[in-house]
Amino acid sequence: MSNTPEARVIDPAVTCRGSTRPVSNEGKIAQTPTGSRSAFNPYVQGARGAFCLLLFVFHVANSGLPSFGFLSAGVANHFLLSLQYGVELFFLISGYVIVGVIRKSSSPWKFLRDRAIRILPVLWATMPFVLTLEYLGHRFGVNDIPLFDLFPILLANLLCLPPVVPLPLLHQAAWSLSFEFSFYLFAAVSIWWRRYHSWMAYLLAFPIAMFLYLHPRAWFFVPGVLVASGLLSHPFLRRFTRHPAPFLALFLGAWWEVIGLDTNQTMSGWGASSFVFLFIALAAATIAFKGIVDGDGWIGALLTSRVMQFLGLISYSLYMWEFITMAVVKRVIETSGLPLVLGVWSQVTFFILAFPITVFVAWISQRLIEQGVCGWLRNLARRPSHAVNQPT
Repeated sequence: MSNTPEARVIDPAVTCRGSTRPVSNEGKIAQTPTGSRSAFNPYVQGARGAFCLLLFVFHVANSGLPSFGFLSAGVANHFLLSLQYGVELFFLISGYVIVGVIRKSSSPWKFLRDRAIRILPVLWATMPFVLTLEYLGHRFGVNDIPLFDLFPILLANLLCLPPVVPLPLLHQAAWSLSFEFSFYLFAAVSIWWRRYHSWMAYLLAFPIAMFLYLHPRAWFFVPGVLVASGLLSHPFLRRFTRHPAPFLALFLGAWWEVIGLDTNQTMSGWGASSFVFLFIALAAATIAFKGIVDGDGWIGALLTSRVMQFLGLISYSLYMWEFITMAVVKRVIETSGLPLVLGVWSQVTFFILAFPITVFVAWISQRLIEQGVCGWLRNLARRPSHAVNQPT
């Protein structure tokens, strides 16, 4: 989950400070003109929180705990399971945000350094807990891997290489970080091209095409880039973008038709219908996200609520820690025999118990790691080095 152009867009490294914002005549929060360096879009901030909440609900629905019959089958069940595509919606935000970051970046190396500082400390903080859960739960064969062989796998996971690099993935939420860093590498090359205007940057088209072919979920970085580039400002499109909610639903339905629960598939073997639904999903996601960025519809009001702004602030830590906190809470529920007592209320109880615990852990992580450790590392990295001549 990681992380400036036209409307004020939040860089993941920037926190929400709750400043007073002017309101437009339409009742929406006024946005800073293009070129603002202190970019912050409250709708994008709230969208982070909303998408994280969708993912949490998906993990509850996919927990295997007893639930109500009408939620366990049919359209309702498909809808709940499609909420896993909240990760694709996060990719929209990444594509949108990084366009603005690229515009301000003078060096591809500094860009990659700042992205690593933003992403890696939280991942590294979660990894000891992940390994403990893997070991105690005998998952993914961690117990059977010799220590000598486990070290390179752990190192690769700490650098966000799997699953783009075909190695075992230890932190099951970190697959998206591998996609993010691949996107960052492409973005770094674009910075280099913008600076040196080298024709060699066009050679990037082939690896990008191969990456999208092997990892179709990465297509959803593209709509964010399009929205950030200002290519969707035509008055005709406003007829659609001012109603983002139905297009979000259309995205979920169309993308479900493409990949369903097989989220690791490639585009190999896709039929014509899969490409049609991919186009529909991309178009719907693009229109919906443009409406979100502009604060249109009832979604705009929801995203600027205090709850969504807070969840947006802690969204990255929430995304990284929920795998751990939910596993612990679920284990307690199952070993205590509560599903036998609660019956169909088990998933509701799971949500009630796990969500506040996860939010609290994420808040601590955001304060101590994202603000504290990451802030210190950013200041350290950007501090000019001066050679000091000592008197002899």
